[in-house]
Amino acid sequence: MTNTNNTSQSDRIVSRRNVLRTTGLITLLSATGTNVSAETTDSNRPSTPNSDDETSQISKYHDEVLWYRTSDKDSCEEFRHVIPTVGGGVMTLGMATVDGEWSDGWQHDWTANGTKRWTVLHRQTGHDALFGGIRTATNRFALCGHSHSESEDTARAYVVETNRRGRTRWTTHFHFDQRVDDQATDIIQTADGKFVVAGSSGNRAAMATLDATGEVQWTRTYSGDKSLDAVSILEADNGFVLGGTVTKQDDTTACLLLKTNSRGREQWRRRYITGTSAHLAECISTETGYLMAGTAQQEHAFTADALVMKTTNQGDVVWKETYGDPGEHATADSVTTIGDSYVIAGSRSEDIIGEQVWLNQLNKNGDRTWSTAFGTERDETPSEVVTTDDGNLVIGGTRKLSEHDNCSEGFVAKVTLTPSY
Repeated sequence: MTNTNNTSQSDRIVSRRNVLRTTGLITLLSATGTNVSAETTDSNRPSTPNSDDETSQISKYHDEVLWYRTSDKDSCEEFRHVIPTVGGGVMTLGMATVDGEWSDGWQHDWTANGTKRWTVLHRQTGHDALFGGIRTATNRFALCGHSHSESEDTARAYVVETNRRGRTRWTTHFHFDQRVDDQATDIIQTADGKFVVAGSSGNRAAMATLDATGEVQWTRTYSGDKSLDAVSILEADNGFVLGGTVTKQDDTTACLLLKTNSRGREQWRRRYITGTSAHLAECISTETGYLMAGTAQQEHAFTADALVMKTTNQGDVVWKETYGDPGEHATADSVTTIGDSYVIAGSRSEDIIGEQVWLNQLNKNGDRTWSTAFGTERDETPSEVVTTDDGNLVIGGTRKLSEHDNCSEGFVAKVTLTPSY
């Protein structure tokens, strides 16, 4: 474990999907906002990272969108994760390229009305990325990702704890396995103050526990088929549940739940096959089990459907539904709870419309109670949806800078729970 001053690093930015790229419904103005540096930075003016005109334009068509902001750096950036903060605000985590080659981890803090309060850079020499994070029991933040130093052959997982303003308290870099590339994609905190991290180690799913000061206590890896990866970690039944994707020897994929005891020793695993390609994006706990969101594609199909499954606490399927219209590419990239219902955030794209943010509310039985979409002329890929303290939704993700540009920028939008159609 090493103590640092707001330093860490990330991987080069690549698009998660290649989808239809055409003209969107609304043209948004490019973002302006606070500058960022290697230290915590504050806005010297009441900020609107995007002008009032931009919010007005999107709200003209979709009055449920309260505000829409984008990153403001002269580099390619992705927002990978969103953490709700006190008072209806959020924090976005992700990475941005440096000098067109290296990447840094970035942490942005937003108020309830979309003002960017401060940003923090987490950097080391090489590639850094932030993939997940939580607000801790002491109202600090624990973030996770991976770091690949120029001097090392393989990437390491890392966890950093910051104070309320993003200043680093401690940073831990570690390997699940010394021989391969490692990354941490999700993190939780247990009642005794310890941290549990999920991720991948080469072609295996992985888990580790750290004490409250960042010391690694133990690590585990889980193999099977051609490869396993884990994107979610949950505390459950005196142990933990990993959610992820399994790739079989014939290169078809299925969603995965893997249950362990409190020491990470496997107790059971379940595979969920839907078509020839099913990928899990996120898994959350319900009162009686788990809810999984992802994407499913049938053999020889050119488009995919959003996939949502509900299971018992033993992993048995209660219901499984796909959502999407013929000729439409649809995904489910994140899920959150609102009262007795679930909200799924994903994207949808058609021949005449590029990739847009797509929200669906489901009741406990998986029936859709409302659906809405909004977007710009640039393809948007959501990464996370969260419920804020003031009862709204915030979606964070990545959008293309232009139709012909491989570069991207992060976006974050706040949405009411009353759709316009």
